[in-house]
Amino acid sequence: MQKVLALFALFLFFGLPAKGQEIPVQEAPKPEAAKPSGKKKKPPVPTPKFEVNGGFLYRSYASPSVPRYGMNGWTVGIDYNRYRWIGLVGDFTGTYKNQGVDGDTSIYTFMGGPRVFIFGHRHRLIPYGQFLFGYGYENVSFPLNGGFPATSRTSSGYGYAGGAGVDYRFAKHWNFRIEFDYEKTHFSDIIFFTGGNSEGNYRFSAGFVYHWGERKNKSK
Repeated sequence: MQKVLALFALFLFFGLPAKGQEIPVQEAPKPEAAKPSGKKKKPPVPTPKFEVNGGFLYRSYASPSVPRYGMNGWTVGIDYNRYRWIGLVGDFTGTYKNQGVDGDTSIYTFMGGPRVFIFGHRHRLIPYGQFLFGYGYENVSFPLNGGFPATSRTSSGYGYAGGAGVDYRFAKHWNFRIEFDYEKTHFSDIIFFTGGNSEGNYRFSAGFVYHWGERKNKSK
């Protein structure tokens, strides 16, 4: 009996774990967080509500009474973008040429019309086309020459222009613009003296555009 009890005591001493000893439990590995696929999309560039521009203008002027000649000057304008693709434009220009005894000529135009942005305003390069219709004014001053007194004449008439341009967006509110147009003017005195012929001109301009505001109608 004593041997049985001794064997039982040895079994309890060596067979059971020590007091306070815990058996480690392996935890299931945590799933890794899903990595985002691809890059975040940039928010679309908003269409500006208003734009104003200004810069240098070169006009190749073709009067029926004299050979074609070049004139230098300025251009300014304002654009109201009612829709993403179409804006309403006001365009103002002035160019000058002093040819001595042949006269000091100044030409001004005031035109307006639609401007169509082919791809909207979402890209860095923003091409567009336009058609403008309005009014032109010409002033020619002749100096004293050969005993003839100094004189000047003015004329005016309707005109129109059509062409295309492209903006390069280099800052949040600033673009650089180049533009080329074909222009037709109908100055009254030239038409009278040349039997109804008008002037076919070419215009090239380069300058800067400042835009602000945001068009709120985003469905069009």
